[in-house]
Amino acid sequence: MDLVAVYGAFGWLKIILVFQAYTLVYVLAQSVVGQVLGLAIREVALGFGPRMLGVRWGETEYRLCWILLGGYTRFHGEEGEEATDRSFSRLAGAQKVFLLSAGPQSSVVVGILVFAALYFSGRQEPRFLEEPARIGWCRPSSAFQRAQLKPGDVVVSAGYGGPTVQVRSWRAFLQVLSRAYGRPLRLECQRGSERVVLEVPASPAPVSDVSHSTAVTWQEAGLREASAPVRIVRLGPGAAMGRAVGDAVEALNVLWRWVCRQGEFIPRRRGAQDNGYAGLVAHLYAAEPDRFKVFIGLLGIALGLLNLLPLGGLNGGVIWITALETLLGRQLSLSAKEIFFKLGALISLPLLAYLLYLVAAGFRSAG
Repeated sequence: MDLVAVYGAFGWLKIILVFQAYTLVYVLAQSVVGQVLGLAIREVALGFGPRMLGVRWGETEYRLCWILLGGYTRFHGEEGEEATDRSFSRLAGAQKVFLLSAGPQSSVVVGILVFAALYFSGRQEPRFLEEPARIGWCRPSSAFQRAQLKPGDVVVSAGYGGPTVQVRSWRAFLQVLSRAYGRPLRLECQRGSERVVLEVPASPAPVSDVSHSTAVTWQEAGLREASAPVRIVRLGPGAAMGRAVGDAVEALNVLWRWVCRQGEFIPRRRGAQDNGYAGLVAHLYAAEPDRFKVFIGLLGIALGLLNLLPLGGLNGGVIWITALETLLGRQLSLSAKEIFFKLGALISLPLLAYLLYLVAAGFRSAG
């Protein structure tokens, strides 16, 4: 289904606006921490490349740039200017790490707060998630079908690489499947009056290979889940925050397992609905009535963690350079830093765009 049909008339524009809203949180958090540390702030920018609009307020220039894919805060002393008592270079190593991690941390915190706000205001959840894990459909030729899992079977326990755990609902079963990504599964099922134990081979996308609904194709299963009856879950502030953290960890666990298994399971060109991380996201949230709000939360958390990777062009790269200089007891040459950051930007910017595509494609397929 077209992304515009899922997110409304503005489609990708809405996604870019959400992305840039997180960027605004990021640069403002870094600016505030910089001011607390007494630094001179040269530029605060949304986007990269040539300046589109700009205004100077005090000693800081605030600008909007043409390439709306990120942003930055530039402090005096970051690029070899003569050091003053308000320069970035005068900070101790721990202060630099604290400053540089403020932006990514703020994105993660806001993403979790979005999840918490959903539960506090009343999140819509499909009723089948709390029902027994009765199988309605298996993808033809999938690992589940080869293991002889049949419609009507009720999964009562499941495990991967260790002891099995009790499965009391579809929610518990989906959690096991997301964690078992790329691993063989052992299922115990109730089939009529008998118990059967099934050994399921490793699968690149086990979550998208089964459904609670009776369907002929994966797309039909997703559509039936999307129209499933819902219930309203409304929690107090503390419980909402706890559930939000749990949901965020679960979603990131799916992403992490997908990344770790790409060497073994390279997505084939069968469409985003059938394989890869987009398929996992699509199936996990096919029945999510608030999926765009969930997307907003997931995006903030993923962007914050991605920004901590040790790549030039990302905060993690600067943190890595800072830690290395602290260990060596001297500054690296400007030419070495420039090469590191230029090479890192060639990797990090496409990686950022690819992450945005993966998550958006998954939610598009879920629609």
